[in-house]
Amino acid sequence: MTESTKKIKDFIYVDQARLYSFYSQLNKGVAQQIFQSVVHGEAATSTQANPEVKDETIESERNRSLQTTENTILYDYMYEQLEAQLSESILDVSTILANKNVDDLTTQDIQLFFDSITNALMVKVTGNAEFEDYGSMDAFVANANKLMKAFAHFMTLTPENVAKVNELKQGLESEGNVKKKNQIREEIKKLQSADAIANDNQLLGDAKLIENLRVLLEVLYGDSFHIAITTTYPPFAAFRGIVNRDWLRIKPGILRSLYPGLIESPWTMVGQVTSKSLQSLDTLQELNALFDKQLASAKSMRDAMRYIFNRVRSLEGFLNQGGIRFEPVVFPLAIYRELTLPIPSVIKKEP
Repeated sequence: MTESTKKIKDFIYVDQARLYSFYSQLNKGVAQQIFQSVVHGEAATSTQANPEVKDETIESERNRSLQTTENTILYDYMYEQLEAQLSESILDVSTILANKNVDDLTTQDIQLFFDSITNALMVKVTGNAEFEDYGSMDAFVANANKLMKAFAHFMTLTPENVAKVNELKQGLESEGNVKKKNQIREEIKKLQSADAIANDNQLLGDAKLIENLRVLLEVLYGDSFHIAITTTYPPFAAFRGIVNRDWLRIKPGILRSLYPGLIESPWTMVGQVTSKSLQSLDTLQELNALFDKQLASAKSMRDAMRYIFNRVRSLEGFLNQGGIRFEPVVFPLAIYRELTLPIPSVIKKEP
């Protein structure tokens, strides 16, 4: 017996609409498969003439399940074929500055890197992934202090804290000095107060800061969901995929629970770079100064609206910059984990 290996993709995300578009332009034969899938979908809807009839309800659910299964198989097959067909046009970013060390990178190297990813039809990035779910982040920020107070309440119930309170209560009974009795009572009160513990441990955030963070989240990010993949080679760019929740194979809440924090296993993202996100604070200030001049010379309401849009765009660009990291923005086609499976095979001995 010997073993060979086969790589399979565990898809996290596939943009079905764009996959159809790209694939159908390269392979006309997909039209029939799409048609069959749509027919099953229509059958699932039309079969349930009377939802109160149990048999018809079960049949409708079976047809919907069949359509979902067929669609998943179709998408996976289509993507495998599409990536193979476009392999020469999909740039693996790890090959751009191969064998370069971070300390050896020059300005020309960085320019080559970004020119390459900007001009590529698509890029392929593999590295550590992290989620940025701004919808859930807004809810977290809104309730940040409540959560911290809840955490502080549990701290009052720890065995160590309870033991300390009991010790103080025993000391209170034997204490004869009124002033010291009052001090002990105050200490007991603090140990039993979630608010006091939260304040003493600096768990609570500044209310004004929280309010301003919520404004940024709600106005500029809304319900957006990002999957950022950071390369493990120079120049250590974090490619930020702007994800459409509808195309996720796993619901965001479940995804965050399965992969909390920084994901250790490598993920791969394939998509188009739409922005290099290299704007600096100096550039932002220069842009704002230019926009102020444009507003001063405005002659119509349209000019004033353009001023607002330009300011918002410059602010979005600044907020999306990566600080010490480069953070190109990607319109992802697919995000997946690549798994290597052993395939046993039998070697026939010569007679």
